[in-house]
Amino acid sequence: MFDKKAMLVELTIRQWTARKHDKTVSQEVDKGHGASNAGRYNKILIDKESLEPISKAGNVLRTYHYSVTLPWGNNGQRLLPSSLFMDYRQEITALRREFDRQVEIFLNKYPALVNEARTRLNTLYDPDDYPSLSSLRRAFGVDMEIFPVPTAGDFRVDVANEEKQELQKQVEEATNQRQAAATKECFVRIRDTLQRMKNQCVPGKTRITDSLVESVREITTVMDALNVAEDPELTRITQLMRDELLVAETLRRSPTTRKVVGDRASEILESMNWS
Repeated sequence: MFDKKAMLVELTIRQWTARKHDKTVSQEVDKGHGASNAGRYNKILIDKESLEPISKAGNVLRTYHYSVTLPWGNNGQRLLPSSLFMDYRQEITALRREFDRQVEIFLNKYPALVNEARTRLNTLYDPDDYPSLSSLRRAFGVDMEIFPVPTAGDFRVDVANEEKQELQKQVEEATNQRQAAATKECFVRIRDTLQRMKNQCVPGKTRITDSLVESVREITTVMDALNVAEDPELTRITQLMRDELLVAETLRRSPTTRKVVGDRASEILESMNWS
């Protein structure tokens, strides 16, 4: 089912750390304290604030990527429902454009920032620590690769039939485990959202943030797509949340409604059967 309704996507975000291990200073510290290999001294080559916009753009990219995908194995690939692919590609393209824009702003400032570092680092400054502009440009980037979800039937190797069957069995078992892990992640997201609503809608809470209700709205919207396995329990819980917890305006105004919603969130949590 997963191979027909989803794909694997691998998103790589590259950023220059602007840090450099200074072996000489590290050795001097060791010597001054009579120590050996006690630590590493890393120089901050460029003022951290100048790289912050790039880091924020990268974090937005990564957060969105994780919000609409599910875990799949340990090599960085994640499961993307086919129904979300067009929206995903469009959003990633827009977010990558913003990331690239922030990189260009930084690169335009880079020569001046290097001059500033000369003064800030004083005797720690080493011009060889700083890459050329062309090399630095290659240190930043966003790459996205799409792969099909593997199945045991796709495993074709030139080995004896007995060995081939054993290998196909291993592939099938690994795929089943990853499918189960992906479905479990859906339940974890649901649980965390319900727990947050339960904790916020307790007596005495005077302020309900827009983000609380919005988080419920977002997860019920995306869960229809993320429930690739069509798990009936996930479908049930998602519909309950959509029907009974999305009462934003009333929730903000009425302590009575907050208690009702908080109690209902707690009841839904307790009713979840996914262990």
